[in-house]
Amino acid sequence: MKKALSSLGSFALVLSTLTGAAATLGSVAGAATTPPAGSIVVGTAGPSCPAPSFATIQSAITAASAGSTIYVCAGTYNESLTINKPLTLLGAQWGVDARTRSGAETVIDGIGGITYGAGASSGTIDGFTLNGYTGGTGEIVASNVGSGWTFTNNVVDVSNGGIYLNTDGLLNPAPSTISDNQFVQATPSYADGGDYGQAVLIWGNTGNNVTISNNAFVNLSGPGAGINTSGGLNCGSTPDPTTFSDNLSIQGNTFVDNGASFPWTSATAGFTPGDPSTGYTDENFLALFCSTDAHVSNNTVTITDANDSNASTPLYLGGGDWNTTVDANTLTGNGASNASGIKLSGDFYTAGAGAVISRNTISGFLYGIHVAGGSSAPTSFVLSSNSVTASSSKGLDFSPAPAPGVYAPSNGTVLDNVSTGSTAFDCFDPSTGSGTSGTANVWFNNIGATSSPLGLCNLLTPSTPSISNLPASGIFGGSSGTLTVSTTGDGATSVSSSTPLVCTASGHAASYVGAGTCTLIAHVATGTLYNAATGVAQSFTVAPIAPGAPTTVTGHAGNGSVTVSWAPPLINGGSSVTGYVVTASPGGATCTTAVTSCTVSGLTNGTHYTFTVKARNIVGLGAASAPSAQLVPTSSVTISPFAYKSAALTTSMKTEIRALATLIKTDGFRSVNLAGFTNPPESTNDEKLGLQRSLSVAAYLVVALNSVGYHGVAITETYGGTLRTGSASANRRVVASLAY
Repeated sequence: MKKALSSLGSFALVLSTLTGAAATLGSVAGAATTPPAGSIVVGTAGPSCPAPSFATIQSAITAASAGSTIYVCAGTYNESLTINKPLTLLGAQWGVDARTRSGAETVIDGIGGITYGAGASSGTIDGFTLNGYTGGTGEIVASNVGSGWTFTNNVVDVSNGGIYLNTDGLLNPAPSTISDNQFVQATPSYADGGDYGQAVLIWGNTGNNVTISNNAFVNLSGPGAGINTSGGLNCGSTPDPTTFSDNLSIQGNTFVDNGASFPWTSATAGFTPGDPSTGYTDENFLALFCSTDAHVSNNTVTITDANDSNASTPLYLGGGDWNTTVDANTLTGNGASNASGIKLSGDFYTAGAGAVISRNTISGFLYGIHVAGGSSAPTSFVLSSNSVTASSSKGLDFSPAPAPGVYAPSNGTVLDNVSTGSTAFDCFDPSTGSGTSGTANVWFNNIGATSSPLGLCNLLTPSTPSISNLPASGIFGGSSGTLTVSTTGDGATSVSSSTPLVCTASGHAASYVGAGTCTLIAHVATGTLYNAATGVAQSFTVAPIAPGAPTTVTGHAGNGSVTVSWAPPLINGGSSVTGYVVTASPGGATCTTAVTSCTVSGLTNGTHYTFTVKARNIVGLGAASAPSAQLVPTSSVTISPFAYKSAALTTSMKTEIRALATLIKTDGFRSVNLAGFTNPPESTNDEKLGLQRSLSVAAYLVVALNSVGYHGVAITETYGGTLRTGSASANRRVVASLAY
């Protein structure tokens, strides 16, 4: 994969200078060491370089006997070295981890690097900074000459290749170690071929008993990989111990790729300025080919660019790999859209068998683990206990589907993996055979939400959700507080009610809106690992309370009584209202009723009263209402008798009517009924006479009310009926009944 190169990015932090005694390539924490006893010292005499024997490294190498130790003082040595005997070369930072040190460095910046030739059956390089190589292999070349190499604690610029070695086909050779180095790249590579940007290249022969551990690979780019075992002499379909790399161990390394780009300003071979598709390639961490019993474990790979379409697959097993163990690696893709976390395939060589890929944590790639078919396909592999999340296509992917000339992965065992959050499928296997769900592989106990075909992976069934702190009881108008749902499910939990007239539920709380049995049910939604589930009904009793206060209390005053009316309470307390009690104040006179109106009798006319109302339910009486406005019962007022057979008002009668107007205003009466009485009517005219008398009083009462400035009183007139027989004056009067 390639990308445009717009800046050196973090390389500038590591490679501030590549020449001079104070070169800082790899100056990353510690202090310069001293020469070990008996070593040959190279450098310029000074406080940090006592009694050097040689001014150049090559002259010391030439003079040294096999097995000697050469200590090279801090400084920059513009030399290309050739070594033809077993030697130990120590720089000023020997024994100090190159990933974390600082201080004076021994820099070798010759364009030819360090090359081991015939006679150098083993060797050690420890504590140097290596840069400046311009050839096509690496800063250190140990090819076809031996084994037992130790390359440790070095800062290596891999712009034109880092460490190039093999173990010359030797069976079970002395172990070789590449450890505690920091591999950086001063010049990002856009090349389509060559060894540019490759930190460790095992090429052209075996890499037997080689351990590559605890190294840091920082922002490498180029056509290969941080570690590349490409190309044995004969990588056929059957492993050959003389040509395959055996017992190769790659463990505890870190590989960080932020895709830093480089500011190319002119067209270069294979690169078009402004075209991001032709920039440099973000490397694989490991490209493994032609190996037996390789162990790849506990490495950490982080792609820091979000959604990087140029990122490469960190762990790429491209063919000829037999009995490979890939275990406990952590691979973070951060949305790498064209890469897998791990790919097992036969892309370059005949696919091997027996790979065990286990306990890896993989997130944010196009495919989490891709076991790929093709002209050959992996067989007898095991995928177990891996965690794959957030794949932008498939989590566990065995594509492509078989077709003429295309073979699918087969006889594999896929068990105890967790693959979740994939855009397409968490588990995908288009192979055909007698395995799980008609595939050519056995899938067992894998966790995932989506599967093609069905049955490769499934979400777990959670324990039945339940409310662990269900209330023992409740009271109308209250609430449960926060309810806790217990379940092994990992989705969102909630509570619902099946008795909405007694209790309602929202989220994790219930509100008590009635009295009776409240029944709640716990739920858990589909999560990452578990399906959704619904619990069983859980119930408790909600008790009623006394009703609330009635509202809108009004009244109508009468003679010694007041008729009071009201509206029912807004809250019945969870139980139906069965009655009301009305109480007068002062005096405490009461009336009871089952409806919303009641007359309180036995009141004193002329006294100002207020009235309150209480509602009753099964619990008892509730709170009193707000008091009514003041109401004053009153007796009727009788106007002096009219003259016999007359409806005319006398002066004294007008005086009485004016007094009546003052009374009406003072006590705030709002209605008056004037009833005219007469002796038993003997004709219609007698009835009319009684009405005429009330009309005449009404007419003058209007005048009197206007004179006292009191308006809006409703006045009605009626024929009042018979009082007694005869023509006595009592039968000729008008009675005024007052009301509010």
